[in-house]
Amino acid sequence: MPAIIGIFLTKLLAAVMAFCTLILNPFSGTKPLPKAPDDFKPVLRFAVASDVHIQVDDKTDDTQPERIRLAQFINKAYDLAEASTTGYNKLDAVCFAGDMANQGLDEEAEIYIRICKENIRPGTKLLNVLGNHDQFKGADTAKDRFEKIFDAPLNFNEVINGFHLIGVSYSTQKDYKADGVKDWLNTQIKNAVAESKTKPVFVFQHPHPFATVYGSVNWGDFTTATVYNKYSQVVVFSGHSHYPINDPRSLWQGSYTSVGTASLSYFEMEKDMFAGQFPEDYEQAAQFRLVEVDAEGNTRILNYDLITDSFFGLDYYLTGFDKKSSFSYTSRNMKHLDNRPAFAANSSVNATVNGDGKLCLTFPAAQDQFIVHDYKITVTNSFGLPVWSGSVMSHYYLMNYGSTEKLCVDEFTPNAGTYKVTVRAQNAYGGVSGAITGTLTVG
Repeated sequence: MPAIIGIFLTKLLAAVMAFCTLILNPFSGTKPLPKAPDDFKPVLRFAVASDVHIQVDDKTDDTQPERIRLAQFINKAYDLAEASTTGYNKLDAVCFAGDMANQGLDEEAEIYIRICKENIRPGTKLLNVLGNHDQFKGADTAKDRFEKIFDAPLNFNEVINGFHLIGVSYSTQKDYKADGVKDWLNTQIKNAVAESKTKPVFVFQHPHPFATVYGSVNWGDFTTATVYNKYSQVVVFSGHSHYPINDPRSLWQGSYTSVGTASLSYFEMEKDMFAGQFPEDYEQAAQFRLVEVDAEGNTRILNYDLITDSFFGLDYYLTGFDKKSSFSYTSRNMKHLDNRPAFAANSSVNATVNGDGKLCLTFPAAQDQFIVHDYKITVTNSFGLPVWSGSVMSHYYLMNYGSTEKLCVDEFTPNAGTYKVTVRAQNAYGGVSGAITGTLTVG
């Protein structure tokens, strides 16, 4: 795909999300991102993940990476709670936003719940909603079967320490309406909001609400937004896309707050990027959110990566739920706060041809306030005419990748001649850096 098209598509996505923010939240100023105070003390803590995709295969024991990561996720959440210096060290709930099972098999669900029960301690609730994979096998019976296996309802309203955690399971718009899920969801949120006009109401569903978080345009769903748009206090957690939560767009605020939950199995990316839907090392995915809430409802969301055993990305601090005009994490505000990415002075591109005759590039990674999302690459011949261009995903989703980008372009096999290679970096909000260049000579 030509670099100019890649730039256009990314900016178009940013524009769609920004437009939705403009309609739902008309505040036009620029705000600094809030920070949790040093004396922040939670009264509620829960961990959120999704898309573990437990499957039954030739590995009959628990050496399957997804099974290992599920146990690691739960135990790491306890470790982080116990290590907290806030004075509150309890883990109140472990929440999962769907796709526990890969094919919707009872055996997969049984393995999932066994691992959860082996690792979740007394005093911590396990809360689950169904995803689309959970309903691949016998969708018409999936909810009843999984409720029996999990011994818990899959539409729920749990009140923990004065805060509502609401889960909604549905597969299609048709059964969302036919089963009365829409009315039930609206009633639960309406009643929760009536109890307090300032506290957040936490909701869990599998697909992203459309045109909210990163991944919601390709993998979003319209059905629940008609309810959420009425309540600025809603904070909804969703999965499905497998898009990494390193990207600052993985948390969105408009008329309510939407939060992506990544995956414990594998990453997916935009299909229009070179390397496509499944980029390099896409199976190195094990990200989750840790959520802490104080007595007034102020909410801190931290991101954790099990692969590198480290926190990463933004520490989000959500306040002012009763006034959407106070929201800081709108697409428009985040775009205003994000400067264009930049390469270090005197950076250049090292261009070579590998043994398969493919163009390979090495260059210092650009820097950005949030992330460098991708690189726009153009190759021109000795006459200055473009012979190849493309958008290549950066490796920002791999926390241990390093500071040097290395990539090979399978789509371009250079013939004999001299070429100029130009690279520009693009951030999550469409800001593009200045260019760095290199020369390639093929004999």
